[in-house]
Amino acid sequence: MLLNSYPRPHGFQPLSSYDIYHVRLFRGYLEDLRGEVIKYAREGKSLDDMKRLIKLEKYTKWSGYEQMLPLNIEGMYQHVQMHRRGN
Repeated sequence: MLLNSYPRPHGFQPLSSYDIYHVRLFRGYLEDLRGEVIKYAREGKSLDDMKRLIKLEKYTKWSGYEQMLPLNIEGMYQHVQMHRRGN
């Protein structure tokens, strides 16, 4: 994916390689989180169960991980429930 090839509003600079790297890291985090939430949703786990079970180990060193993970799980759970096609 070429992030700099997308149209940008007038006045916005192209993304630096540093920015692109972090966008890709965050996308990976969201994809990993979504995978875990879908896995547990298919097992019939509740949101509270997911908050206890989901630990994305490779992101534990990220600033704010402990505070944001439960909120991110909740948001992804809501997203998955709204767009779920079934097991």
